[in-house]
Amino acid sequence: MRERILDSTARIIREDGIAAVRTKRIAALAGCAEGTIFKYFQDKGALVAAVLTEGLPEGQALMAAAARAREVGDLRAGLVILVSATRDYYRVSLPMSGSALSDRELFDRYAAAHRRAGTGPHLVWERLAAYLAVERDRGSVHDGIDLRLEAVALAGACQHAAWVEMVSGLDAVPYGRNFVERLVESRLPALTQSALGSPQG
Repeated sequence: MRERILDSTARIIREDGIAAVRTKRIAALAGCAEGTIFKYFQDKGALVAAVLTEGLPEGQALMAAAARAREVGDLRAGLVILVSATRDYYRVSLPMSGSALSDRELFDRYAAAHRRAGTGPHLVWERLAAYLAVERDRGSVHDGIDLRLEAVALAGACQHAAWVEMVSGLDAVPYGRNFVERLVESRLPALTQSALGSPQG
């Protein structure tokens, strides 16, 4: 039932935005009583937070990509897998989370729910940082790299590209459909510098 509620809420947000999220409509789609929703979620803010954390196929795909990237055993290929999934997640979640800003009370509840649960947007770059830590331990990433900042930079680039695409179209994103591959290639020299040897003077 919890998954049905999440799926129903995600569908409403995708189709009509957060302003259209009403417990009566969610209950009708999920096939449950309105009161059932609050057995699983403290309030609407907690429900929206859960949708963005675990209720989107793209969010689940991002978690799966993190595991798949570790299994590849190649830094470039692993980063392309994980960064691609990150961008896909932002393409879907950015319009959803952005629409929450139009309702200040809802946004405050949404943020509070994330803080209570230890979830939130930081989990995206933390997955990237965790993957980079695995590759550092394998010797593919330079020991001196600040993995958190690299992860924030990669996630931030994906989020911005998703925003640009949403507003101006894919043609406005650098390298269009090849954005992820070019982004990864642009970061590899800095990530692997020591692993490959010192730069020539």
